Amino acid sequence: MMHFHDRGVQFWRRFCEREWDVRPGGNARLVASETSLGDRDDEAELVARWRRARALGARPLGGDPIVAVPDGDLLERKERLAPVTARFQRLFAPLEDALARASAIALFADPEGVILSTKGWRTVDSPTARARLVDGCSWSEKDRGTNAIGTAAIERVPVSVVGAAHFEARNHALFCHAAPVLDLFGEVVGVVDVSGPIGASDAAFSAAVPMAARALEEALAHDLFARTIAGGLPAVEARIGNDREATLVVDGRGQVIARNVAFCTLFGLSPEEPLTVERLFGTRFDAVAKYARDSQVPLAFEVADRRLAVSLEPLQDTRNRVFAVIIRFRDRAFRQEIVRARPSPARPASFSRIHGSDPALAATLDKAARIAPSTLPVLLIAETGTGKERLAAAIHGASPRAVSPFVAVNCAAVPASLLESELFGHAPRSFTGASRSGSKGKIAEADGGTLFLDELGDMPPAMQAALLRVLEDGSYYRVGEERPRKSQFRLIAATGVPLAEAVAAGTFRADLYHRLAGAVLAIPPLRDRRDLPELATAILGELAAPGTEPKRLSRAALARLTRHAFPGNIRELRMALHHSVVLAGEREVVDVEDLPDTLQPGATSLGSKVRRVVDDVMGRALDSYGGNVSEAARRLGVSRSTLYRRGLTPTDRRRER
Repeated sequence: MMHFHDRGVQFWRRFCEREWDVRPGGNARLVASETSLGDRDDEAELVARWRRARALGARPLGGDPIVAVPDGDLLERKERLAPVTARFQRLFAPLEDALARASAIALFADPEGVILSTKGWRTVDSPTARARLVDGCSWSEKDRGTNAIGTAAIERVPVSVVGAAHFEARNHALFCHAAPVLDLFGEVVGVVDVSGPIGASDAAFSAAVPMAARALEEALAHDLFARTIAGGLPAVEARIGNDREATLVVDGRGQVIARNVAFCTLFGLSPEEPLTVERLFGTRFDAVAKYARDSQVPLAFEVADRRLAVSLEPLQDTRNRVFAVIIRFRDRAFRQEIVRARPSPARPASFSRIHGSDPALAATLDKAARIAPSTLPVLLIAETGTGKERLAAAIHGASPRAVSPFVAVNCAAVPASLLESELFGHAPRSFTGASRSGSKGKIAEADGGTLFLDELGDMPPAMQAALLRVLEDGSYYRVGEERPRKSQFRLIAATGVPLAEAVAAGTFRADLYHRLAGAVLAIPPLRDRRDLPELATAILGELAAPGTEPKRLSRAALARLTRHAFPGNIRELRMALHHSVVLAGEREVVDVEDLPDTLQPGATSLGSKVRRVVDDVMGRALDSYGGNVSEAARRLGVSRSTLYRRGLTPTDRRRER
């Protein structure tokens, strides 16, 4: 999600004073200004959006009255998108109480930012009512300046705008989280938004908005299949399921939405593993669709030392636009070689202890595997408990330095007064409490290998300068010594602190930051990952005693885990599963009562409550359709993989019964 945080009303006023001549009475006259504003990257991004809004004609003091479309126009807009708004209402019905408690409102707007439908609570004098978050009002950037609804429609990505990051002054009391809804042709159909008083902002709302947008996109995709193909997507799935050849279906978003057993066997993939056409062919859906429509010549593809012919069958709507492609891999000769593509190469063995198939994590691991053989320093951006040290060790293990030491230091765990001697070592008796024989230090231990510095953002300024010196030429001094020493190592640093902000605040050296950021890798927090069931299964395997079968999670226990926010990330998940395995004793299946107290119903956050509502709705749908995942997913307007990721599979349901 693109975040525009509240930088304070003074920052907004400086923008207005420099770029506008703001006069009493709500009038504003545009004046030329070349003055720079917003030296920090995030501030510059916000100012760029404000300037775009200014260029479109928006005014920081707003217009009076607020722009609204005529009733007849609004009725036409509502009729055109009635199926989508009806689904929007059903999606947010379970969250109505949560919205009411936060005095917040959920809404759906059309591509031009005109509000068509709302769900939630407001009073006449509430911030949302004063801002005119009501049917018929326009929230385009042209009319309202920078705001989550209009900006998400332009940027085509989820957007969060909080407080004085809004262009209009009257919206400074609001938080707004929005996400665009795109059809299979990449066109914006509308925007989902949750807005409310700034003090009631909650991470659960920012998470629920993109999820609702994705659910609406899934529903639109199913509707398109149903309108153009007899039997819809289920008929296509049944058709490729009978193919002896490896076959898959990729939709206009580039996502593989169906695959048969032959394909999974050929590529060694699970039926639920997220896959895109870009990962498979190294190109975008547009290129595949164009080739499928315009050419009859098969592609060449190599996998597992076999050369295959790939045929592409386009699926088109009534306007002859390709919205999906059926791709078949055939073991036979082809007339002309057009492309030679290979699936992503396997990662080095040192990465095998990092579990999960989440797309964001997979992208990070693929990039890490590519840079591992180089000498680039690496900066890991991640929250605590996400597995930073494990990834650093994997990079070391895949590098030419693997035969030399991997040395890890947690900068936050060492007192500032001792960190220098811990890293650089010290001469005998060089300070009170120093060892009689001295200490070589972690930098010396890492000579020829890799030094991993975790929680680098906590390093004192004096230590930052000393670290920069050793990174420049490899020379350093032990505490209490005047003789320089040398150590050649690769540095992998990790931090959960936004170092760019620390640099702007003057608490972290800019030259050290640029020296560290040779390659920057982001590890997603567990709450943003889609592969918790897979990760939990892998951890249970690690916890199993040698020679014994790993325990399994009941569907109810897994659903409870997926509802938890896991602020401690994988470390917290591992401890929760360890606790559960101990309590389960001799039983093969870990159940809800085995989970720690922090995961029990009374300890859930608002975000967890939102996820519980969603899981309960999904569970009831599966019950209604006899465990038929395809039918339940179709009725809910979500993908089958969503049900699998939440542990709501038919296999788990049979075990529970």
